[in-house]
Amino acid sequence: MGLNECRVGSLMAVSDLDKARRFYESQLGLVPGEEEDQGVRYLCAEGTSIFVYLSPEHAGKSPATLAGWDVDDLDQTMDELASRGVAFERYDQPGIETDERGVFDAGRFRAAWVKDPDGNTMALTGGVRLTAPVRRRASRPEWRPCPASRRSSGSRADRPRRRAARRSCRPSSGRRRRRRRPAHRP
Repeated sequence: MGLNECRVGSLMAVSDLDKARRFYESQLGLVPGEEEDQGVRYLCAEGTSIFVYLSPEHAGKSPATLAGWDVDDLDQTMDELASRGVAFERYDQPGIETDERGVFDAGRFRAAWVKDPDGNTMALTGGVRLTAPVRRRASRPEWRPCPASRRSSGSRADRPRRRAARRSCRPSSGRRRRRRRPAHRP
């Protein structure tokens, strides 16, 4: 199985696990799943997850967006999160300029960004799917032997019936193929 057929998750390094848990659980509304001494996994839709782990030396070091959610209604999600005290980032740089609420409108999608207490950036995107549907390999049709391959008596009288059966087993291309016969040589 290739990686494109596997689920993927995001990892967030934090400097204070208790403070991070308050943010992820109380403000973002995520529900803790698997817990460890130095981290907690928050399960999201379709088997995806965010693993928040203690690593003070790496917490908040990346300026890039580390995780993103595809939301059905960006405005409603932002209102819900704002009511829990979540602040949205504002950007005014080439290629990304947000409005007064912190929404970037790209035409075909809209996005907003939040940061956890350590500065890890996460995105909320509405209007476009971030993930492609899971592709499954098509199963091959079950192989069945052609009825013509079953031999009967093998007599000359069975030949026309066997030929007709073999022709019916061939995939139809819409065009009939004729076998070229060698020219008669004296």
